[in-house]
Formats: sequence, C-alpha cells, structure tokens
Amino acid sequence: MPNLILSAAMDSFLAGEDPATVVMSLAGDRLIASLAAVRGASNAGTCYFATTRATSGTFTVKTSTGYARLVNPDNTLGAQVGTGVAGNNITLTILASGLHRAYGIISVTNGGTTRSGDITAINLSSNQLTTFSGTGLSALTSLGLDSNQLTTFSSAGLSALTTLYLYNNQLTTFSGTGLSSLTNLNLGSNQLTTFSGTGLSALTTLYLYNNQLTTFSGTGLSSLTSLTLDNNQLTTFSSTGLSSLTALEIPNNQLTTFSGTGLSALTKLYIENNNLTSILATGLNLSFSSVGGSDIGDNDLSLEALQAFVNSLAVTTTGRIKYGGNPGSTAFAAWLTTENDKDYIWTNV
Repeated sequence: MPNLILSAAMDSFLAGEDPATVVMSLAGDRLIASLAAVRGASNAGTCYFATTRATSGTFTVKTSTGYARLVNPDNTLGAQVGTGVAGNNITLTILASGLHRAYGIISVTNGGTTRSGDITAINLSSNQLTTFSGTGLSALTSLGLDSNQLTTFSSAGLSALTTLYLYNNQLTTFSGTGLSSLTNLNLGSNQLTTFSGTGLSALTTLYLYNNQLTTFSGTGLSSLTSLTLDNNQLTTFSSTGLSSLTALEIPNNQLTTFSGTGLSALTKLYIENNNLTSILATGLNLSFSSVGGSDIGDNDLSLEALQAFVNSLAVTTTGRIKYGGNPGSTAFAAWLTTENDKDYIWTNV
C-alpha cells in the first residue's frame, strides 16, 4: 500500500475516523486518476466514480444529446444507450466484479465513440461509491449521490448544479464553495460536526438531520426558506441571515433557549424534545396548520415561559401549536381559557 494511503489511514485513526473508509476513498481517487490518465485527450467532459459493488447495478443520467456511454475500468466503452431525446433518463449498467473499480460516463452523439454534448443530470444513489469526480461538468444541474460510502465530496466544476443529494454517506466536512446556483441540498445522515453557508446564497432548502452539529448559524443563507436540523447535538442556534426562512425543524437537540428574532417570515416551527426553558417568537405569525401545526412540546417550559411565548406571538388566523409534555402544560391549558391566546388552536399533546 502506498505511503500516502498508510499515512492517511493513521491520521484518520487519530482523528477518530474509520481508517478503512478513508483508505477506500484514497484508493478510489487513485483509480480515477489512473483511468483519467489513460483517457488523456478524451478526458474532457468525463464524469468519474469509483465503486466497490460486488453485484451488477444501474444508475441514470441525462445528457444534452439523449445518448450516453459508460467508460469501463480498462477504458473501453460500453454500449450506447438512449433514445436521442435530450433530458430523458438514460439507464446505464455497472457489471458485477467484486473489485474496487473506477468508471466514467460520457455524453455522445448517435453512433459516437467520443464525448459530445453535456451531462445534465446524474443519479448514482445506492451504488457503493467511494469516490466521485465531477470536475468539468459545467452543465450538470442535478446530482444524486445519496446512500453510498463517500467520506469526501468536491464541488469543483459544478457551477450550474441546482440539486445535490448527499444523504446517507460518511461525510465529516462539506464546502459549498463554487455552488453558487445550488437551491436544494440534502446532507442528512452523515457525520458533520460543523456547517457553513458560505457560497450558498441561492440555497432555498437545506436538510442537515442526523448529524453531529453542536452549533448552527444562518450566515450566508439569505435565500433559505426551509431548514431541517433534527437529531443533532445543537446547544446554540443563530437565526442571523435567515430572514427568508418559512419552515424550521429543529427537534431532538439540546437547546435551552430559542429566540425568533430575525425570522420574520417564519410560519412553521418544530422545536419539540429539546431542553428549552425559554422560547420567544417576537412578532411571528406561526400560521402553519397542516399536520398539527407547530410544536414546542416535550421541553422544560414553565407556565411563565409558555405565557411569555404566547405574548410574544402575533395574532394568527390559521395557526396550530402543540405544547404538551412541558412542566407548565397543565396550568397553561387553564390559563388559555381566560387569557388572550392570539387566536391559535392550542393542543396539549
């Protein structure tokens, strides 16, 4: 095994990561580099990935020509696939090998054997990928890499990407640099301990559930409308920069306080199962009513804290809020019968 891979494995062990997954990622990098070197002048516009899958599998792509070919590990080309209709799904097949191998994907014209046109969408989910390289895919708008074995991801060359699915991988870091067109990002069920919105100014939907985040800041996410952060380890949450946010899901964390300051567009709040002793939503109209509405239940909110929350809200016309499971819930239910409930439908469950 090359010294570089051995050194990286030792570094990952010291950092508490799984050395085996890091070794597989580095090995995938080397396999891709070798295949790219063999392709030489044919390399431009080729998408590469490495996989360990033992059985045959399929994935889909879309191209501007309506045709595509798989580049095999020995640089031979697979059969041409497609109907010639740009934007239609094209299904390509990875043959069973049981080995760690690198493959490529190219867009071709009818009967062509060299790259022509652009790849516009790729869905490689659930294919045991260890490495992916999209450098040069400047026309790619949608990329599905979920449910694989990725430990790293590079956004280099993906300037047109609008949708990116990376959930159910083993990522410990993520950088949005270069993803200025991205609007939909799913990073759920990884191993992220930090997240930065730098470079993601167009993002409207962000999923970060089931990670290891302890803090979150919305800085740089000025277009974000929907944010999902459940099942992390958050002790602090900063709403700075989230003026467009309409839906926030942040249950099952370790928050003790929450302020809605700056969340002027928010209509839906799920913040149950935290450790809240204080929650304020100054001026907010939590008008979301579907599926029971917003939820502040199962926290540590006293009667006084629940009263302060109500008093901070704007009057609603449709809002529903669940508040059960707090120490002050019973007394709060009685208080609501005689005081101003801001026209919300309050549910003690």
